[in-house]
Amino acid sequence: MRSFNVRVFGLLGVFALAGFQACDDDDDPISPTPPRATRFTASLNTANENVTIGSTRPATGATGTATFNVVDDTTMTFTVTGNNITGVRVGHIHMGTSGVNGSVIVDLINNATPTGLVNGELANGTFRQSNIKAIFEGKPAISMDSLRTLMQVGAVYANIHTSAFAGGEIRGQIVPAP
Repeated sequence: MRSFNVRVFGLLGVFALAGFQACDDDDDPISPTPPRATRFTASLNTANENVTIGSTRPATGATGTATFNVVDDTTMTFTVTGNNITGVRVGHIHMGTSGVNGSVIVDLINNATPTGLVNGELANGTFRQSNIKAIFEGKPAISMDSLRTLMQVGAVYANIHTSAFAGGEIRGQIVPAP
């Protein structure tokens, strides 16, 4: 009988201990939501271009980077560089995920005369809420906060257009910088 009691009380002890573990007090710190990025980057190259049917994908070997820094709730700074790229006309931030062409949201480069060969900085500057364009005609522009959210999830891209490739020569999704 003693052996039976030891086994029963031993099992009850194991179940009680398991119950205490399962009913934790939940005072453990909760992992906070990661902070929103304040720096974003895009790696620009020809392979990222989403060409339309009948168009030729650029094979120039051009590359570049675009970096964006949040200054405050209404302002961002940017720098765009290019390597082995010629005839740069314009550059923009567009709405769109990888493989999807979208509307221009912000102008970054607007050259009246195409550049010569560039291996370095193409442009730098600042844009504000007032520089953000409406995505849909007749609708208000998105907010800087919404643009930042789109950057956070990679739903916008930087695209550099050249004389040879008016639809874009180098492109890259804008994502939080490492």
